[in-house]
Amino acid sequence: MNLYWMVLFVALGCSAPHPDIRVRQLANGMYEVEGPLAGSLKQKAAWAPPGEAAAVVFPNSFKEGVHLEGPMMAALEVAMNEFLPPGSELQTQDPDKRMAQCLSKRSSYDTHVLQSGDDLFFVWFSPQPSRCGLNEPILDGGAVYAIDGQGRILDRR
Repeated sequence: MNLYWMVLFVALGCSAPHPDIRVRQLANGMYEVEGPLAGSLKQKAAWAPPGEAAAVVFPNSFKEGVHLEGPMMAALEVAMNEFLPPGSELQTQDPDKRMAQCLSKRSSYDTHVLQSGDDLFFVWFSPQPSRCGLNEPILDGGAVYAIDGQGRILDRR
């Protein structure tokens, strides 16, 4: 079944046409597909207007940059998508929604990646609410994931 028709099928209230495929509607109205076809329904990144882009000067070297090898980047992506899936929003009963909105943004977290051996990565997400202009302390707001070299989550703390 074509992915478009499958999403439409689920959007109309029917169950997914395959037991390994799960579709859910996100808060922003988009649909998230989990399963064998999941990669074909991802929202692409926004591009800046040409006038803004023209002012960008690319570096001559990445010597001072951060280098993430392929397996480390893959582990980071797995952990981030599990911790804060694209398009997700934290829910709160607090009338002041600012902290939930802040913690729903990936840019509100510092990320630390540690490779432990050839096939094990630890990824730690540490919230930084000050990036949203908030000064309240957060207890246990982040998470540490253990990810193996096959991209599987081994544990979370």
